[in-house]
Order: sequence, then structure tokens, then C-alpha cells
Amino acid sequence: MKLALFIKLFIPLFFSAETDTLSEKSSSLTVIPVVYYTPETLLSLGLGGALTFNLANENHETYESLIVGGAAYTLRNQLLLFSNWRIFTDNNRSMYAGELGYYRYVFFFFGLGSAPVDSNRESFNANLQRLRADYYKKLSSSYPVSLGLKSVLDNYYNIERDALGQLETQSIVGKDGGYIAGFGPSMLLDTRDSQLYPQRGMYLESGITFMRLGNSSYDLIYADFRKIFSINKKNLIVIQLLSEHTFGEVPFFAMPMIGGNKNMRGLFEGQFRDTNMTALNAEFRKEVLPRWKVVLFSGLGDVYGDYSETTFSNIKLTYGTGLRFKLRKSEKLNLRFDVARAHRSDVYFYLTFGEAF
Repeated sequence: MKLALFIKLFIPLFFSAETDTLSEKSSSLTVIPVVYYTPETLLSLGLGGALTFNLANENHETYESLIVGGAAYTLRNQLLLFSNWRIFTDNNRSMYAGELGYYRYVFFFFGLGSAPVDSNRESFNANLQRLRADYYKKLSSSYPVSLGLKSVLDNYYNIERDALGQLETQSIVGKDGGYIAGFGPSMLLDTRDSQLYPQRGMYLESGITFMRLGNSSYDLIYADFRKIFSINKKNLIVIQLLSEHTFGEVPFFAMPMIGGNKNMRGLFEGQFRDTNMTALNAEFRKEVLPRWKVVLFSGLGDVYGDYSETTFSNIKLTYGTGLRFKLRKSEKLNLRFDVARAHRSDVYFYLTFGEAF
């Protein structure tokens, strides 16, 4: 149940040509309406504001910092109120990032493991209070590696479950809500030439989070690797390898998942969840007109529990196509429309901003 999904949809709207590249001191305030669509939210309407500013000294170039606040309401009667920030100090020596939010959300649960079917879908209504606070410190001004600390706090309460659903009738950790909290070290390597639409470089974030301070006690090891292969000026291939592994008593709402707007489009977010997840996503992007691109994409991955019971027969394959429209000629922000499906799955539509990875 990744509420970070909404943040990832929303933040790119406030990146301009300046916030996506190195720039001199400046500041601006932007207010903008937001409309998007995903299978998990249906049509969503929002309004947000963003403050951008720069902490560079006169002789240094520094990425612009961004503080975003906003609200949205969806046709599934979901309410999202949030603030999000990404602040770079002089010469990008340090980065502070985080999220503070309140969400009245309708989640979906199909069961645990790699085999749940659509007919088992049930809703899980909850209020969620969320705090994320990350800090990264660059090891050297000449090498793009940073070490950092991630901290997490989620509180699920006012739970409403389906009367005859699995969460009501079975003993599943997290069925009554509760809070999870923890922190841990992280490493970041980013050589991409853009945060919005990179055309070269690579990205790697990896670490461990010790979730020992809440109602449940477990650890999370994660890795997110991305690589851009430039065929020529108008054709790119981008790959992403995601991996999440948990150890301990993990509540179902915090388990690794596949599906949704980002990871393996074509599967409903939350349909497959378990204590471990590995997924490979790939996308071919081709410019057909100055502001238009077409894409082909596919995903291969699965969730699993015991490593010894992992089999290739359960691996999920997703695929799809889409269009990209550059909102402004001078910027790299795209409006994204995707159509995707998986084997024996419905066709899902996504209308969002920014790239999936």
C-alpha cells in the first residue's frame, strides 16, 4: 500500500527546467490544479502549491530545493492531504527529503502470496498518518555517491474491513491497523542527467531499515537500480531492477507488492504481496514528433515467502504501450498515458505525470 504513489504523481508537476538542473539562486511559488487517473483511485482531482528556492553560494551550482503541499479527492472517496520536501544544501553536499501526510484511503486486499485471484478482492478502509524523513550526505564533491539515514513512521487507525472478507475471518498480521516505525542506513548513487526524463546515466539506491519501534518488529532490505541506454537522440531503453526483502513479523499493509502505476503496470496494486519481492521493468521510448513520444514496456517479477519454495511457474509478466506529451517545449515533464495488462488480467489505464522510472 504505497501512498508514496500519489506523491510521485504530484511532485513532477512542480519541477521546472530550473529545478531539474543546476541553477543559480532563485525562488518561486506555484499553485496548480491536478487531474490524474489510476485503477486504484479512479479519477482524482487535486490542488497543490510548491515553493522552490536555491541554497547555493555565489561560486557554487546547486539543485533547486522544493517544498510541496497539496490535497486531492478521488472517486473512490479517498482524501489525501500532504506536504513533501526535497532540499539541497550548497553544492549538493547534503539532501533532506521527506513526507508528512494524512490520508483517508480505501486500500485493496486480495490475499497473501503469489496466487490470489481478482474474485478475492476486498476493501480495507483506514486513516493513515505518515512521516518520512531522509538525509543524504555526499562523500565527495567529485563523485556522485551519498550515504544517508532513512526514517519511517506510519499509523493506520479507524479500520473498516469487509464483514466476510479474509481480513475479518483470518488471523493476518496488521488486520487491526497499528503503527510501524524504524530507521536505517542507505546509499545513493545517481549519475543521471535529469530527474524527470534522463537520457543517460544510472541510479542506485540501496539500504536496510530496522522497523523495530512500532507494533510489529521486522527489517527491510531494499535495492532500486535503473540504467538508461541511449540508442540515439530519439530512442532510449531504460531498465529497472527492484528488490525488497523483509525479515520478522511484517503487517500485511507493509509487505512488498507488485502492480500499480510504477512497478509492473498491468497488475492492480496490492493484488500480490508477500515478505519478498523482485521485479524487472523495461521500457523503450521513441520520439515521433518534437513533443510526442511512444513507448513500449514490460515487467517480469513476483512476490514470494520462503526462498526454498520460489518457482518460476508463478512469475508474472506484464506488458503495454503508451504515449508521452511534453507539457512545455523548454521542460522535460511529460503527460503520461499508458495501457497495460497481464496474463488473464483486465486492461488497465493510467493517466499521470512523469515517467514510471
